[in-house]
Amino acid sequence: AAAFAAGATRDGPRVSTLAYVADLDSGETLWQSLLPADAWTGPLLENATAASPGAPLPLLTAPAPAVPLPDLAVRHESGRLVIDCPPGTLELRVTAAEPLEGLALGDTPLPATTTLVWIAPPQAVELALADPGRGIRVPAALPGLPGIAPPRPEGFVPAPVGTATDCTLLRRALERGGPAAEAARGP
Repeated sequence: AAAFAAGATRDGPRVSTLAYVADLDSGETLWQSLLPADAWTGPLLENATAASPGAPLPLLTAPAPAVPLPDLAVRHESGRLVIDCPPGTLELRVTAAEPLEGLALGDTPLPATTTLVWIAPPQAVELALADPGRGIRVPAALPGLPGIAPPRPEGFVPAPVGTATDCTLLRRALERGGPAAEAARGP
């Protein structure tokens, strides 16, 4: 894979990526970047680790302080997968380790798939899903970084990579019968 920044030079502007990632099940919070650390992201990525070999994109992650965030509620009840998104969600994904079968959105059947994506989803998403199978992951992207992120310095611009920069990514998991499933169901 190659990335090109048309117009970016040594004198500027310089492209940069930074996202804040919060696993709402485990409480883990991370800074994440698709590009090497720079003058803006360097202090946040000081203890970064690289994604494993074979990952589709180069990815640096480093621990980040936890901040209060809106909830992303995910539950499976009465044959339905119900997701309550925070207001202003830019993108919602449902990914599964194995194809989800018997899906329907309203009265519309959907083909078996391992990934569903909504851009600007409604606040509540409901899918008919008799069996959630194993390993459903639900990430949602919110606009902007938390207030703990330093302002982007002059001469740096966001890389045009969609929700991989200048976003807060919330993650939930739904595991059949596991602790994450209980946490995702709530009280």
